[in-house]
Amino acid sequence: MVDIQEIPEGTNRRATQPAGTADGSTSSVSTSADSQSELRPFYDVVNFFQSLIDALVDGWSSLDNSMKQAIVVGIIALYIFSYYWVNILLLGILYQYVSSQKPTEDTFLPFFEKWFTTVYYPKVLNRLDMQIQRKRAEKERSGKFLQSLGEAVKGHLLNSTKEIQTKLIYQQILAQSSPIVVADKGLFLQVQMNIGSQENPSIATFWGLHKDWYLAPYLSIDFDKLDLAVEES
Repeated sequence: MVDIQEIPEGTNRRATQPAGTADGSTSSVSTSADSQSELRPFYDVVNFFQSLIDALVDGWSSLDNSMKQAIVVGIIALYIFSYYWVNILLLGILYQYVSSQKPTEDTFLPFFEKWFTTVYYPKVLNRLDMQIQRKRAEKERSGKFLQSLGEAVKGHLLNSTKEIQTKLIYQQILAQSSPIVVADKGLFLQVQMNIGSQENPSIATFWGLHKDWYLAPYLSIDFDKLDLAVEES
């Protein structure tokens, strides 16, 4: 039989409560246990990798020197092999892209006509005009006034017929370069045109790439040194 005793009046009833309940210590212990249970998966992963590293180190230590050298050489060879294959793959992708951007062959003549009539031949005519003006000044200084007048007339005719001359010379260039051959160089198209004369040919090379045409990058035309024949008077 359980002996139940009455608690005398005036006795502090809070003393009968479990220790730690009043000050929250039991709650603190519970919170700590919950935190450890939440971190357990993380600790498991760390322990797994630690065990794996230990196993690899033990395995490596158990190998003889020749086997270690063979493994190192194999890893290096695999790295070099994969490095070059990645580069080859990237170069192949770049090649396919650039070659797919070539212009069509029928776009060359419109480009060449615009280049010849607006870029190249106007500079040729300016250079020719400078030569005529220089000869006129030389004739004046030497007292050959009639010949100087003839040079002045040449200059006037040159400047007043530039458009007609440009069209005529353009047709002449097409005729002497016919048939126009468009060569496929893989990454670009190539066309060579004789922009000089039959007696003194001057071959200009054009490349077609990235949907347009350009003068080949290794060519340049120095108009200041362009030698144009001006008939002596």
